[in-house]
Amino acid sequence: MICAVPHIKIPIFMPHTHTPTAILEAKGAFEKNPNRKRDAEPVADGEPIKPKHLKGAASRIWDEYCPRLVKMGTAYEVDSAALAAWCCLQAEFQKDPARMNSSRIAQMRAYEDRFGMNASARAKLGSSPANKPTDPAEKYFGDNPGSSSRIFQ
Repeated sequence: MICAVPHIKIPIFMPHTHTPTAILEAKGAFEKNPNRKRDAEPVADGEPIKPKHLKGAASRIWDEYCPRLVKMGTAYEVDSAALAAWCCLQAEFQKDPARMNSSRIAQMRAYEDRFGMNASARAKLGSSPANKPTDPAEKYFGDNPGSSSRIFQ
């Protein structure tokens, strides 16, 4: 991409965000090249802690969405502040969507992308380790009704 000013030709480079190792591993990215795995990457754990300042609608939104995000494996304890910010923005949007300006809506959508709260964000995230089957046979048989894993139980 070139700068928008016509007489200045300066290339503009967008920063590339790294995909977390856990997501790459879940996608099978290291099967062909296991030496590309990043071992020193920090790992987040623990469930998000609801901040005391969340009240009313924002608190109810937290109670509704936090367990879902934990189950999806996209929210951890270190994400508490970001999740609280999204809850506040969502509560503001639910109260009066017409008063939300475009930058606040864009901010809310960025948090939704970060937590995999829409279809395209989930597709980019791939399957998380929380959703990865622990039994190797589940990869082939799954947990579908009528699958052989159910038949043999």
